[in-house]
Amino acid sequence: MRKFTLIGLCLSMLWLASCSTTAERTLSLRQALRSTETVTLPIHIQSNGLILIEGVEIEGKAYKFLMDTGATRSSIFKTISEKLTEKENYGESIPIYGISEVGSGQRITIPQFNVGRLKHLGQILVVLENRAASTQSHPLDQSFDGIVGMDILAKYKVHISKRDKTISFMPRHLNVTLGQEWASTALYPNPFKDDGRNIKFVALSFLDQTIPALFDTGADLNVMSWNEERYPVLSKLRKKLRTDWEYQGAIGVFTPKAKIRIERLTSGNLSWRNKNFVAMELPNLGVLGAEGHAFGVVGMDLWPQDEIYMDFHQDFVSARIPNRLRERPFIAGGLGVVHLDR
Repeated sequence: MRKFTLIGLCLSMLWLASCSTTAERTLSLRQALRSTETVTLPIHIQSNGLILIEGVEIEGKAYKFLMDTGATRSSIFKTISEKLTEKENYGESIPIYGISEVGSGQRITIPQFNVGRLKHLGQILVVLENRAASTQSHPLDQSFDGIVGMDILAKYKVHISKRDKTISFMPRHLNVTLGQEWASTALYPNPFKDDGRNIKFVALSFLDQTIPALFDTGADLNVMSWNEERYPVLSKLRKKLRTDWEYQGAIGVFTPKAKIRIERLTSGNLSWRNKNFVAMELPNLGVLGAEGHAFGVVGMDLWPQDEIYMDFHQDFVSARIPNRLRERPFIAGGLGVVHLDR
């Protein structure tokens, strides 16, 4: 009896050691994508670069939802909300802040909100007013039914393959390593004030100046607002009037009047050349504590690469650039939070 007890104890210890080794084992990205814990869904890529996740399911019906890292909460348009039979109202309307507009939306609770096999029980969504699927000068390929925001995205490590037209959600506990062909930049919380909003910023450097920029996959273009008195170096950027640009936002489409072109732009060890930014005043920056400061919004225009990886556990975003020349080493979590001098 003692012999069998000892054998059983040894086997148990070996099993626990095996589990520990498995949990700590580092996986390549390809191994992580093949993991049974990873959920992969098809996407539609709009002509303006925005990504629609297909296969979001509510009450047994599939919908298309925009992937939006600039949204703190996931939302649904009123037309779709009115068709749901199992939703519950959740308190009063709450304000919704866009780039140039302020709206409001009713919060509702969805008993089960499925993103593929990922089940989100009791998911709170904000109901947005209906909007046109496209405008004359800025058509959308397909309309979408709602927005998947950071309340859901931040729970995972996310991989996007534009070539395969897929998005993969990996659990945060998977230890994933990227190859040398990937370039990365750190993601930071709001550098202006600790407001608890689960949105992320990157540090953009150009003309010997570094400014914080909202990482916003729900925006098709890049935006910049600045205080020229405090940041006079920015006034050296070339400006050119243009009246036919429209900017895609969560609660509205509006037309800026000018743009700037930055000849060289870096963030982490990512770099870009000759990138356009819409130049405008952003009236709602006070909500983020950014009023009077240089501020940017990084949209999908800066992410044309075939593969993008977002790690909301170690807080960095990466793009696969084959045969690239690395600008400088990048270590996740090894950079300090960017703060502006006040």
